[in-house]
Amino acid sequence: MNERFFWMLMMQWIACGAVITVLLGWVSMQRDRRPDASDHRTLRMPLAYAIAGAIGVVFFLGALALSHTYAAEWRHALTDAVFLLFAALSCWALSDFALFRLRVDTAGVSTRTLSGGWRTLAWSQVREVRYSTILSYFRLRAADGATARVPVTALGLPAFAQLALRFVPDAALDGLTRKQLDETAAGRPPPMF
Repeated sequence: MNERFFWMLMMQWIACGAVITVLLGWVSMQRDRRPDASDHRTLRMPLAYAIAGAIGVVFFLGALALSHTYAAEWRHALTDAVFLLFAALSCWALSDFALFRLRVDTAGVSTRTLSGGWRTLAWSQVREVRYSTILSYFRLRAADGATARVPVTALGLPAFAQLALRFVPDAALDGLTRKQLDETAAGRPPPMF
């Protein structure tokens, strides 16, 4: 491997890492802002999520195009794969912003179905609530196997945590999940990364 090739690859990786870090930090700052009235009972992804997704798609597909145009002699398939992977993750963020809605109230948690309707998981049916540190979401599981996932990036997370602590049976919560719900209910949601 020649030295120029090595340094060009390193610069691409550093640029990708810097862009991802800035975008995730921005989403985290918007999530942690004080919620307004519309955020209280309907959980949704912050606007920064969509903007970060759009910027990511443009940046990574643009980087791929520039790599093909100006660096054909030292371009590597792994670099192309990384650019495409990050562009796909950015598309996922855009779709998550557009489609994710979750309603919480004293009756339970309602999630949107693929057909656009709503499916409700009553608090009385919840048999397990677990917090996943790796995937950064709360997973609710009912007795019939139905599940609902609540990502920590969602706006309105404290309202969910307060209702879950109030209505979910104690046996359904493990120590880590209870701690994370207590912190979230107090306005300190788990870290995104």
